[in-house]
Amino acid sequence: MQIDPNLFYSKSSNGIRFATSVNNASQSVAISVGVMVGSGYEQEFEHGCAHLVEHLSFLGSLKNSDVSIAEKMSSLGGQINARTINNYIEFSCVVLQENAYEALGIMSNLLNLDGLESKAFENEKQVVLREMGCWGCWHEIQSLSLQAAFNDHPVTRSVIGTEDSIENMKMLTVQNFVKKHFVGSNVIISVVGNVELKLVSDVIDADFGYLLEGKGNELLKPVYSGGVRIDRGFCNTGHFYLGFLGPKVSEHKSLALNCLISIFGGTPNSRLMSEFREKRGLLYNWDVSWAEFGNETLVTIAFDIDVDDLKDAGKIVVEQLQSLATNMNEKEFGSHKRQLQLDEAVSHDNLLMQSESMINEIIDHNRPFTACERLVKVGNLEMEEVKSVAQNMLASVPTFVAMGPRSKVPTLRDLGLDELNSGSFEATGYGFFSDLRQRLSGTNG
Repeated sequence: MQIDPNLFYSKSSNGIRFATSVNNASQSVAISVGVMVGSGYEQEFEHGCAHLVEHLSFLGSLKNSDVSIAEKMSSLGGQINARTINNYIEFSCVVLQENAYEALGIMSNLLNLDGLESKAFENEKQVVLREMGCWGCWHEIQSLSLQAAFNDHPVTRSVIGTEDSIENMKMLTVQNFVKKHFVGSNVIISVVGNVELKLVSDVIDADFGYLLEGKGNELLKPVYSGGVRIDRGFCNTGHFYLGFLGPKVSEHKSLALNCLISIFGGTPNSRLMSEFREKRGLLYNWDVSWAEFGNETLVTIAFDIDVDDLKDAGKIVVEQLQSLATNMNEKEFGSHKRQLQLDEAVSHDNLLMQSESMINEIIDHNRPFTACERLVKVGNLEMEEVKSVAQNMLASVPTFVAMGPRSKVPTLRDLGLDELNSGSFEATGYGFFSDLRQRLSGTNG
C-alpha cells in the first residue's frame, strides 16, 4: 500500500527508474541522479575509478556548448554536489522551482565524458591524490574494519583508491568504465518539489535518452564474516572500532536500528554520552552509525581515546549494548522515539534529503519511500523491535579493529568481548572466539 499519494514511480524507455514526489507548496526543487556503480563494482585495475569519474563529471560541458556544467548550474543559482560510496555514485542539486526542468536537463550531461581532455584528466588525478593525502588514521581503520567484516570482498576497498591505482589510471580505463556502467538500467533519478509529472518525464526522455539501456548491475552481495585486525604501531593515539551485523536491508528495520543507535550513542542524551563524558570524562571523539553493503548492514562503534583508557572504554561499550538488549526502559525509548520522529519530520521538510534518500531506497528495495511514509512507520515503532535488533547484533560475530602504540593496544579478551559468546547471546556455529584466542595468544608487546 502506498501511504504517500504524492509519490510517483516510473521507468523510461531506456530503463531509467525515476521517482517524483510532488510538493505544490514548495518554491524549490531537489534533484538527485544516481548511477548504480561504486567502488564495490570495480575490478582491481579500476580501483578508485568510480570516485575519479565523479570528479571528472563536473569538468564536462553542455551538449553543443562551451559552457561548463558547473558554470551553467551556478547561473541558475543552483547548488550541486556529488558523492561516491560502495554501491553508487550520486549527483544532487537544489534549484528554484522555475529552473527545475532546465536543471534536470543540465544534470544529464554529468553522465557523458565523451569530451574529456587528457590534460583535464591528468589534473584531476592530482586533485584526488591530494585529497588522499588528507586522510589519516580513521580512513585506515575503516579499511581494516571492512576487510575484517567482509573477508576482503571488493566492497571493502577504499572508495578513493590508492596512490598506485590513481597514478597508473589510464583515461581509456575510465572511458571504458563509463561506457560499461553508465547505462539507463543503472540510472536512478528522484525529483522532489513543485513539479509536473509529465514535464519531468519529458525531460528525462529527451535529455537522458542518449543513454543505452544496457545491462544493469546486480546488487552487491558481500557476506558478513566478522573478524579481527590489530595494528600495534600505526597511530600515536588509541583508536577503537567495533562492528556487529545489523538487520538485513530487506528486513526493513532501519528505523528500529536508528532508534537503538540514538539511545546507545548517537545523541547528546545517549547511554555512551552519559557513561563516557558525564560520569568519567573519557572520550572526546566517537561515532555510532550503520552502513549498508548489499543486503548486509554493518553497525559500528568507533572512537579515539587515550590508550590507557582503551580497555575500560571497550568494556563500557559492551556492557551498555548488553543492557539495552535486556533492560531498555520505556522512558528512554519514548524520548528517543520522539527524537526520531523529529528527524523524519525535518527530512520531510528538506527536499534534498528526500531526493537523496529515495535514490538509496530504490537501489535497496526497488521502490522509493518518502519521509511521509517513514513518519507513519516511526509512530508504530515498538520498544521490543528495538531490543530485538540489539539482541541479534550481540548474537553475531563481532568485527574488531584497534590501533595504537605497540605496548598499549588490548586484545578482545582484554576488553571482555569474549563474554559475548555466553548466555542468551551465544554466537553458535562460528567457533570465532576460540579461534581468535589462539590467533591472538602471545601478541601483546
